[in-house]
Amino acid sequence: AHRSYLPGQWVHLAATYDGRLMKLYVNGAQVATSGEQVGGIFSPLTQKCKVLMLGGSALNHNYRGYVERFSLWKAARTQREVLLDMETRGLHAPLPQLLLQENWDNVKRAWSPMKDGS
Repeated sequence: AHRSYLPGQWVHLAATYDGRLMKLYVNGAQVATSGEQVGGIFSPLTQKCKVLMLGGSALNHNYRGYVERFSLWKAARTQREVLLDMETRGLHAPLPQLLLQENWDNVKRAWSPMKDGS
């Protein structure tokens, strides 16, 4: 991060990729852009993926905090859409471009933390 964030203070993060550029937004403001990713992220190999992991890397740089809501969209969100998502903090109707949204309110789901080697 380019700056420290206060413990206990909610921060909205959004990352988008349009097939050419990756963009990172913090509280609706674009803070980074990268062109290092090349091509589609939904390759034949990743289409068979049954596990979604959030919050860590192979270098053991792990996220410390809570995730209130996670959304995965079919297409890159515009900055305006990112701001709207942040302000509404939830959807009131299903949208055709939304692939997945989880708010972890349903405790019956089998979400569990994973560590390398487990």
